[in-house]
Order: sequence, then C-alpha cells, then structure tokens
Amino acid sequence: TLSIAAMDEAGNSSQAAATFTAAERQPFELPLYPGMNLISLPANPNNGDINAVFGKSAAPTVDMVATYDPAGSPATHWLTATRNKHTGLLEGSLSRIDSLHAFWVRSSGPALLKVALTDLALTQMLPAIPLVEGWNLVPTITLGPNRAAGQAIDAGSYLSGVSWVKGYSYDTRARQLVALYPSDQGKLEVGQGYWLYSRGKGAIVP
Repeated sequence: TLSIAAMDEAGNSSQAAATFTAAERQPFELPLYPGMNLISLPANPNNGDINAVFGKSAAPTVDMVATYDPAGSPATHWLTATRNKHTGLLEGSLSRIDSLHAFWVRSSGPALLKVALTDLALTQMLPAIPLVEGWNLVPTITLGPNRAAGQAIDAGSYLSGVSWVKGYSYDTRARQLVALYPSDQGKLEVGQGYWLYSRGKGAIVP
C-alpha cells in the first residue's frame, strides 16, 4: 500500500492511498509424452539443479535426462543423468539445467513439466548460444514476456547469424526426427530442442 500526504501553502492538506498487487509470474509449462522428448527452456530456471527441475516430486515420470555439448573432448560430449531407484534422485555427469542447452528427456508416461523461470536483469549480459562446426543440440530462447510452450519463432530470424545446412526436431508421439532446411522458411517452437548442423563456428543470438 502506498500512502501520500500533501499540504499546500495555504495549509490545506489531503491524503491518498493506493494498494498495488504484484502479479506472480506463472511457471513455464511444457507437456512431456511417453518416450524420448527433445526439449529446451526459454529462459534459465530459478533453480538450475537437475533435481529441482526434474525432481521426483516435480517430474515423477522422468527417469533420464541428457544433453550434447560438442565443446571439449568426444568423451565428454554427452552429459547424462538417470534416476537412482534407491534415492529417487537423478544422478550422473549432468547436474545443471539451463537455457543454453537442449535436453533429451525420457518419460515413462504423460506429464506436465512446470518450471519457474528467471527474468533478465537490466545489467545482465544477453544470452548467446555458441555453435561448433558440425552437429549442435540447440534450444529456443525468448527474451520477451511471452514464453508459452509451442509459441512459434521464425527460424530465419532466430538463426540469421548462423550458416547452417540442416536441422531436425523430434516428434515424440510419432517417434521420428523431422527435417528442417534453411529454404523451408519454417518456424521453431518455444519449448522444443533441435539438432542443427552448422558449417562453422558461430552463435545463435536470440
């Protein structure tokens, strides 16, 4: 509540009060289907710990999460975590979830993933997704307030700084990869991850 009291030079006074209610941002919601899902988050989660995002209480149907990071040696390209049957925790080489990577998520049944996301601070550096020559597993990041899963993003604009040959999305219900080409002038979707073959090093700047 904001209260204001004022008095003019003649001694006349007045008071006013106003009450403001801060609307809490709703979590990002993404449906998961039985089998492998190729997903991404449009912004960083409030808590990037893998068991905060895909914990047993938050995502009980998820038993495996993996991402592909082409930087470094081939032995460390794949980072994975699987559900420990005794502790109920996801454990392995993958421990953090962020918006700069896409993730393969295996679900034993249908589920609705709910993740609280951060907002960019005014002093925060804007995101850029680094790419290597060859295959990259890339997310769809949005900087605006509209982060609804399935929101369409123009592929040509999103990938405008990248020289790419081909890409793939994954249709979980059909259990197949779906090819994308630069000439398609197609759309990407918020919440989805994509394989992208880049002709050289570069970056996606949302």
